[in-house]
Amino acid sequence: MNINQLEYEMFALADFTHPGMRLHQIQKDIAQRFPLSSADMFLQAMKDAIMAKHTPAELTVTEEDVINYHITRLAKIMSVDMLTTGKTSQDAMLQAINLPDDNFDAVIRLTNKLATALNSRVKENESITNANHITGKL
Repeated sequence: MNINQLEYEMFALADFTHPGMRLHQIQKDIAQRFPLSSADMFLQAMKDAIMAKHTPAELTVTEEDVINYHITRLAKIMSVDMLTTGKTSQDAMLQAINLPDDNFDAVIRLTNKLATALNSRVKENESITNANHITGKL
């Protein structure tokens, strides 16, 4: 099964906001699929585009970038859990608990911020849907 560039960006690269982390994932995927088929040539094109757009310094991934990635990813998971089930999953909570105190605080703060924003967005969409809903007898 082949995927196209849009699907690859949405599902394989969505979590990686740092260009260096995106490049690393693309390089890893190219190595796994080497030699590239004609359907996978978009990977090489994406790699070339990232390398042309960013300087080597911008593509350097620091420890802080990796920590921020994991904090953001965990906060997103926990905020969706809170909104959909009213609590966080046991796995996500265990991951958060095992973080150093400052990173744990960052995850909790970001989780609350994301959950609040997501909740208000859902309520906003519900009010739009309700306003557009036709009531009465047909």
